[in-house]
Amino acid sequence: MMKIAICDDEEAIVWEITGVIESYAKEEGMLVETMSFFSGIKLEEEVRKGERFDLIYLDIHMKDEKQDGIITAENIRKLDSNFLLVYISVHAGYAVRLFRLQVMEFLEKPIDKDKLIATLLSAYQKIRNERTKMYFTYKLRGFEHRICVNEIIYFKSEGRNLLIYTDYNHVIKYYDKLNEAEKRIRNKVTPFLRPHQSFLVNFEYIICHSKSEIVMKGNLILPISDDRKEAFHKDYSRLLRGDADE
Repeated sequence: MMKIAICDDEEAIVWEITGVIESYAKEEGMLVETMSFFSGIKLEEEVRKGERFDLIYLDIHMKDEKQDGIITAENIRKLDSNFLLVYISVHAGYAVRLFRLQVMEFLEKPIDKDKLIATLLSAYQKIRNERTKMYFTYKLRGFEHRICVNEIIYFKSEGRNLLIYTDYNHVIKYYDKLNEAEKRIRNKVTPFLRPHQSFLVNFEYIICHSKSEIVMKGNLILPISDDRKEAFHKDYSRLLRGDADE
C-alpha cells in the first residue's frame, strides 16, 4: 500500500490529481490510499499527529496561508525524512530552494495527466525497491516467509540448516547455506558482517569487539576466526566511518 497526500489550496486541482491517481491505480491493480488537504498547515498538523505518507503532492503557493509549500515541506522533513515529494506550481524558478528538500519531481499547472501518471509510477517503483531492501525472505515447509532485516541479530550455520536469531527472542530454523544467505542480504538496508565461517552478524547489534570476539546486544559473545580477522576489522571500521561499500 502506498499512502499519498495531495495538498493544494485549489480544490479543483486536488480533486483532479486524486481522480487521476485513483483511476489509474484501479486500472493497474496498484494499492494506493489518498488523503486530500487544502492547506499546507493542515497537512503539517496531520504529520505532527503521527500520520506518515510515502508520497506528497504539494502546491508551492498557498494564497491564504502564512507559509508557502516550501516552508511546509521543510517542517515536514524535520518530522519525517522518508517521503517522496512532488511540487505543483505555475512557476518553475525554484531550483535552488527546492534542491535541499530532495524534490523528486515538479509538476506545472495546468496538470498534464501523462506527467502526473509518470510521477506516480516513478514513486511506486522507488518505494517498492526500498521496501524490498527491508526484508529477508526464506522458505520453510513449502511457504516463503519474510522477516524485517532490522529484526535479525545474526545468522548461525548448524549442519545443513540456518538459524536466524531475532531481537524478539525467537529463533527461526530453515534449510539453507550461510554463503547463500550472505549473498541475498548483501544489498539490504542494514549491513551484515561475516566474522566466522558459521556466523553472519548484523552490524547494528554489535556493541564492541576485541581481536577474537564480538559482544552483541544482550551481552552475547560470538567468535572472530583467525582467517577472517583482517577482513572483519576492515569492514567494521569502514562501516563506523559511514563509508559506502568499497
